[in-house]
Amino acid sequence: MAFVNTETRLNNGLVSSWFSGLIASFSASMERRRAFLQTRSELNAMTDRELSDIGITRFAINDVARDAARMA
Repeated sequence: MAFVNTETRLNNGLVSSWFSGLIASFSASMERRRAFLQTRSELNAMTDRELSDIGITRFAINDVARDAARMA
């Protein structure tokens, strides 16, 4: 009599590791997005004089916010 095992198993370590990595990646992405939006909002609230004092033009606000998000 022959026996064939048709049951498939998932490696729980691999699946949980992959899922944890996915969650960590998503969390990091959301943190960078939050940093970008907060920085952009704060810089947009400044006057042109204040921006000039710190060496930023209105045109460069998104670039500065993007750089801040990369460091977050």
